[in-house]
Amino acid sequence: MYPSQNPTSLPSRSPTFASFPSGTPTFIPTTSVAQTTSSLLGNISVLPSGSFTINPTTYGVAPVELALTVVNATYVSEYITLDGTTSILEAGRLQYMYFVVPPASAASHVTGIGISFGDDDLSSSLNVVPLTSSGVVTVSTVTGGSTLYGLSIKTPAGICSTTTGEANQCTATTVNGYSVTNTQQISSSSSTNMHIACGNVCALGSSICSYGCSQCDAGSTVAGTDTPVSRRFDMGTTIASYTFTYQTYTLKDRITVWNDGNLVFDSGCVGTGVEVSKIISYNSNSQIIRVDVEPDCECLGCTGTAWYFATSCPTCMAVVTSDGVEVQSGSDLFITSDAVMPSIVAITKGCLSSDSIQWSVKFHYKCSSKNSVSYDAGPFIGTSTIDLPLDVTALLSGAVYGGTMTLTYSGAASGSYQFTIKGTNPNQQIIKSYISSKTSLWYAIPMAIQESSLMQFLTDGTPKCSYDNGFGLYQITSYPIASYQQIYSWKANVDDALRRMNNNVVSASNKMTAYRQLANVYNGGKALPVPTRVEGLCTFVDGGSKSFEDAVAIKSYNGNTLGTYCAWKSTEWGFNPLNNLKSNYVNLVCSRL
Repeated sequence: MYPSQNPTSLPSRSPTFASFPSGTPTFIPTTSVAQTTSSLLGNISVLPSGSFTINPTTYGVAPVELALTVVNATYVSEYITLDGTTSILEAGRLQYMYFVVPPASAASHVTGIGISFGDDDLSSSLNVVPLTSSGVVTVSTVTGGSTLYGLSIKTPAGICSTTTGEANQCTATTVNGYSVTNTQQISSSSSTNMHIACGNVCALGSSICSYGCSQCDAGSTVAGTDTPVSRRFDMGTTIASYTFTYQTYTLKDRITVWNDGNLVFDSGCVGTGVEVSKIISYNSNSQIIRVDVEPDCECLGCTGTAWYFATSCPTCMAVVTSDGVEVQSGSDLFITSDAVMPSIVAITKGCLSSDSIQWSVKFHYKCSSKNSVSYDAGPFIGTSTIDLPLDVTALLSGAVYGGTMTLTYSGAASGSYQFTIKGTNPNQQIIKSYISSKTSLWYAIPMAIQESSLMQFLTDGTPKCSYDNGFGLYQITSYPIASYQQIYSWKANVDDALRRMNNNVVSASNKMTAYRQLANVYNGGKALPVPTRVEGLCTFVDGGSKSFEDAVAIKSYNGNTLGTYCAWKSTEWGFNPLNNLKSNYVNLVCSRL
């Protein structure tokens, strides 16, 4: 059962809002945590608004009977309930220190609390918090008519920094308190030690700073009232998402969650009225989260609030990222314009170090045209752990696949992701430069323009395909059909098309050599040139820059269904420019120069 709260039965509350100066004090790390903390806490910005700095050398000495006493948690616990973490200094938390201030004397009375940390040195300056400050609350009247006050400070980040890095320890600093009177007098000091929690104090065993440490599945529900608390939970993993549930009823409290020094959740100063659940995620070098509760956040010194919170253990999850960004199943991922697969990484998240997830990766593609061919690749198999993500792209060994990508996983977690892998067209000049670097054939680029307008993909990122299973820049079709690589990698498409063209060059040369020999025999052993012929912007002539061997090779790429472009026909040279679709492919290509 969680605590109930009945606001109508509470004492009247006169809100006093504690505020602090904005900004973070600057500092230089020292050789010890205690020195760094003393330096930081000596900055007036950590004290409540209205605090001020004085020059102690201009003040007189206060009577002994007006000297305050800095008291520890054991003393304060006789009057109010304290949590074991209330008076432990820790970065990012609102901390509390307690002072017993004597009653007024006949001549003067205490108006402020002077405070310093570390060495008791009043040679230069002293920060003073007025008793009327919103950050000072009256706790109780104690023996002899003295008053027990609580003073809140905002502990800044950096208190655990040293010249050798962030510390991981439980240490202490000295808190010095002084009475400052209305007659400009300062009392002698009173001091006590205050512990400082740095790093993963849960690993320090029975240290006083380890109070409130537990596993996420042990004692992870915490309830309370007016006492500030701090709890740490070992989540078992440095990358996690988990459910955080809390309730602050009507009276306002503030709950914050920290991981590795970073604030990962802040409820704000709220009275939720109902139970609230949030998904909290973190990715750091620490598997410890810290939950801080600041009760009565809008009314220091008030009582009657109630709250609770609960942490769940992280659920072991399989997460996929693309180019470093987490992606959801159903997303579109894009091959780069340089024909490289996107960076796809499978991550094990929120799992124990001993957990592993096995992955199976498959690809499937089929053009939407009728009678199209199906393409499949995989499975590619790999394993991910919390310490070692799986580089899915590396599993492919440089291959480029597209279409539907399905990642099925099992083990510590099970399920599947499905993505659509699409392509990106490069700049046309890049394509032309690539083709030119691979071949000297003058018609290679015009053929690519004719086949696809220099486009491997449509505007929606899907491959450019035709009714006859032609794919990509060069609309590669049969004998053999285009490979999966040639469909999604424009470079592979170009490379294979050039291979086919080179084969056609050899075949065209052999055919024309045979035809010329027949023509020479008919002509009495003398050469009989092929008549000049114009196609588009090309003039084909024997011995010219554009030969009939070129014309035969060009038509062969598109198919010689009605014969080669040029052939010897018993008594004369004949031409077969058209294919079975009545299309003159050589003319079309030559029109693209």
